[in-house]
Amino acid sequence: MKPQVGIIRLATSNSGSISRGLSALGVEVLNIDDRHKLQKCSHVIIPGVSTFGAVVEELESSELFEPIKDLFGSKTKILGLCAGMQIMGEDSEESPGSKGLGWFNFKSIRISGESGSARFHTGWNSIQTRNRTQILSATSDSTYYFNHSYYVPADGNKFGILGTTRYLNVDITSLFVKENVAGIQFHPEKSQKSGLAILKSFSDWR
Repeated sequence: MKPQVGIIRLATSNSGSISRGLSALGVEVLNIDDRHKLQKCSHVIIPGVSTFGAVVEELESSELFEPIKDLFGSKTKILGLCAGMQIMGEDSEESPGSKGLGWFNFKSIRISGESGSARFHTGWNSIQTRNRTQILSATSDSTYYFNHSYYVPADGNKFGILGTTRYLNVDITSLFVKENVAGIQFHPEKSQKSGLAILKSFSDWR
């Protein structure tokens, strides 16, 4: 049976470019804006290009937060991108008081320079893969596009980290897989052929 990949509709997100990328790969896409559409999908993508708190707030206002939260451990495959990955944890320095899905015990923190000032990680960077998987087919010899100022630390978290990226003096969690959930800090839809390969491997995940 052909998988149907649902993309959560958020006002400030990269859902349009994700949809175009998947459609170019021949993947059937459904835009999700209510829980009924969510139930029709074998795969679900939570997009990024937003803040931690804004993503949580939109999911709550559209009554999708709890239905998505209940998908952990189910047959539905879930992929979070950038902020969509970060909300899988408990909370973030970016949005004090806003609580994530709580699937994992990580907290997103700010990228800081030597002076303690906030820094943006924007542009192309590589990944140091810890384990190989066909679920997210990232490789150490490819580069991927990042655009974020908060990150999930790669140390002290045991949630299936597959790849990390070094930026300034920190090791960023680039991608992970745990249970039926995958998370990516970079933007596969902006990472050309290497990124499309990851979207394809996710849609093929059974």
